[in-house]
Amino acid sequence: MPRDPSAVGGRGQAVTDLFPEHKEEIEAGWKAARFNQFISDRIPYERALPDTRPPRCAEQEVADDLPMTSIIMCFCEESWSTLLRSVHSIIKRSPPELVAEILLIDDASTRS
Repeated sequence: MPRDPSAVGGRGQAVTDLFPEHKEEIEAGWKAARFNQFISDRIPYERALPDTRPPRCAEQEVADDLPMTSIIMCFCEESWSTLLRSVHSIIKRSPPELVAEILLIDDASTRS
């Protein structure tokens, strides 16, 4: 899926369409996740984001001899849309030669 800068939440922009026709779904999302899960579910997993690094960081080159690493994400009661966006960001934005594995640890979530 391409990174569409005009998609909902594209370029990290706030979503201004409040979707009044989906009021009940929005309220259910707030109740279940304590944030607007309805909007979160509409933001693509693959989304264009601005580079927010300070200029000095963006100019630095990464060494070629870095060791591989495991990425461990612990979560509890996380919404699937936010969790999957995080995993997609790791996969798409991390040098593959540095990522040995991505471990998702569910810390006793009760929601399905």
